[in-house]
Amino acid sequence: MNLGRWMLNMNRESVIKWKQVLESIILWFASKLPDPTRENVGYPNSLILLDIEDRFFSHYTNDSKTPLFRAAWKTLICEYDHDPHYRHIFDWFLEELVEETLKGNWKPRPPEHPPGGWVESRPNGLYRGRQFASLIKSS
Repeated sequence: MNLGRWMLNMNRESVIKWKQVLESIILWFASKLPDPTRENVGYPNSLILLDIEDRFFSHYTNDSKTPLFRAAWKTLICEYDHDPHYRHIFDWFLEELVEETLKGNWKPRPPEHPPGGWVESRPNGLYRGRQFASLIKSS
């Protein structure tokens, strides 16, 4: 059974219900955390995450999901900054994505995506305009 089909067709209502629960928990948890700023984070890569967050919100225009994404970014940066366990797990995950991208295994987003709720100069996708594009091994 295809997972996407199962989630979208066979169990759509249940998935939507539980996603709402998860979103509520993320919003609640983030409301308990201080706002991470360039002045109060202590780990150097946290500053990079703040910069990436700024770039993300310069493109993201879906007002209905903005509070959720703000809460998710806040949670990510706070956890990354204060907890070495989560920080190093995230670093490992990022390193794995970079390796798979450079090997040509990680598929880029399609041209002109994401559609709707996203504003970015065109053309985009397929690693266009990315400095690392020339380093990717072709399969």
